[in-house]
Amino acid sequence: MHASFTSGDPASSTDSPSPLTRCFSPIWEWLVGRFDKQKTFLEVKASIGDRGRNAATFLVVELLGKRFVEEQSLRPQIGLRIRMSCDPQPEMPEGYLGPQERFNELGLSVQSHTDPVITARDNHYEIKMKHRGPIKVTHQLQSCKDEKDYSEFVFTQIKDGVVQLLLHFPSPGWYKLQIYALPLSDPSKSLPNVYNYLIHCTKTLNPCFPFPKQYVQWKDGCYLYEPLNLCESTKLTHVKWRVLIPHAKQVAVVVDDEWTHLENKGGPVFEGTCNLNQYRGKDKKVTLNANFGEDESKYSTMLEYHIK
Repeated sequence: MHASFTSGDPASSTDSPSPLTRCFSPIWEWLVGRFDKQKTFLEVKASIGDRGRNAATFLVVELLGKRFVEEQSLRPQIGLRIRMSCDPQPEMPEGYLGPQERFNELGLSVQSHTDPVITARDNHYEIKMKHRGPIKVTHQLQSCKDEKDYSEFVFTQIKDGVVQLLLHFPSPGWYKLQIYALPLSDPSKSLPNVYNYLIHCTKTLNPCFPFPKQYVQWKDGCYLYEPLNLCESTKLTHVKWRVLIPHAKQVAVVVDDEWTHLENKGGPVFEGTCNLNQYRGKDKKVTLNANFGEDESKYSTMLEYHIK
């Protein structure tokens, strides 16, 4: 528990308590009594300044990364209303957070976030891990409030020895991000849990849309530069595609029976553009497909989008 009062009132520099201190003392005692029991980090700061005939008091309560500001007049009869919200950290089983049994064995290490408890002040977020050797990775994102699954709002991909997880949080709150991995050569379809994060999203500043569905072969070292989604706000008249698909001979975007082949730009990178505007509002499935050469007519589905 940490707390401090900061006053701009000249009386605060003397031994006598300032009007601000006298005003907030009962409120402060109540705050400490309430939130100390919840083992919640709480910081209270207040300042007073001259604003014409009336002074103004600003109470800022920072509670688990959230800020609540209330402005009140300091007249002889002071009325103070406090708007507060408490979203305490949910309890997790012992040993659940952080690296799990096979994390080090698989050559994984954290890169961007060493603390498994994260405060995300934006609902678009990115987490990175390092790895040694070819691996396949998948994930699960759940709301702690109701255990609802939001895994479609996470996109996992690997490039240059880095596992990248892009996350969109639909609403503020606590989320569990569970990461699973195995060596790429392991044929098992069941991947063990290797790391768990607990993430507190405090603000939803950006629109939130699901990422494309990833099929099994996509996890074989593929990387999507664009487009990350085909949502309602996406301009569909000139959609740019840029993907990295190792060992692919041909790559195509398919809607119904319309095929748009992407151009190989050297190595495993394919690029191209297509017009999808005619499908807006028709709830159409868009797939990214790749041919690996064993049969020129055979394509595997790599990613799946939806245009609604």
